[in-house]
Amino acid sequence: MQRISQNNQTEKYIADKSIYNFPIHIEEGFLSLQPVDKMLAHWHDDIEILQVLSGCMISRVGGCDTELGAGDIIYINSRQFHLNHTESASCNYRIIQINPKIFMFSIARNSSVERLFRDMGFRFFVFGAKSQENNEISGLIDLIITEYREKREFYELDMMSLICMILRKICKNYQPSEGVSVSLSDSDMEIQREMITFIYEHFSEKITLEQIAYSGHISRSKCCKLFLEYLSQSPINFLTDYRLKESCRLLSETNKPLSEVAQICGFSEQSYYNRKFKQRYGCTPRSYRKAAKGIGDVKMKSGIPVSH
Repeated sequence: MQRISQNNQTEKYIADKSIYNFPIHIEEGFLSLQPVDKMLAHWHDDIEILQVLSGCMISRVGGCDTELGAGDIIYINSRQFHLNHTESASCNYRIIQINPKIFMFSIARNSSVERLFRDMGFRFFVFGAKSQENNEISGLIDLIITEYREKREFYELDMMSLICMILRKICKNYQPSEGVSVSLSDSDMEIQREMITFIYEHFSEKITLEQIAYSGHISRSKCCKLFLEYLSQSPINFLTDYRLKESCRLLSETNKPLSEVAQICGFSEQSYYNRKFKQRYGCTPRSYRKAAKGIGDVKMKSGIPVSH
């Protein structure tokens, strides 16, 4: 897996479980105002530990926004709908994702650890930068990354041991959710996942609000309510933002004509695509492509490419 950095250099993630088939994924990266750096709304079975190294970000988990500054650490529980974005010029971060299944063979059923993973009401927990626990967890993250980079004999076991130490600190702060079943299903969140998945799979087609709502088997009004709760925007605005985000990727990574980029991303008319793109990013698709590829008379302003 690769990503494009602000200076157009390719960065590789430290680890990618999809390649190495290792149940721990470690990533170092950054967010900026540049649209290609915006994290998309997503979810996964893994538990996630994210630390902001510099700058600040807003982490939205299960419809709740939390501002994180330099040094702050957030634990995000399994299968939580979340996304991150920044309003600063740049925000550097590191993430460790762990598949909780690796612990299930060594812990008792209905233990506090298993309840933690399965408690959909316990969505996240923040360790402030000035807390003693934060300092200890940060040091453990340093050691985990060092173990992976050096790959000494039995490094996998050493990483697992360090992760267990972090997990113990998280469990100490775990308070079971009142009145919430310890199951892996939360009806509204599952519906939201289904609707987002529908958009991700069909964004290039003509999609209506009715179709988005139908994919979650709910009414249009309920659909709009859930999108506002989890993403603070309407379903159609989310669809448009995702289409524009995908168009940024195509502009950066391919030489496809602008008309083809517009069609691929679900915009039936290039003029409408150009207008929405400029409204969202303050520049034309052509100017964005020049900036992304480092060509032409284009400058960057606040992380967004604009022409002179």
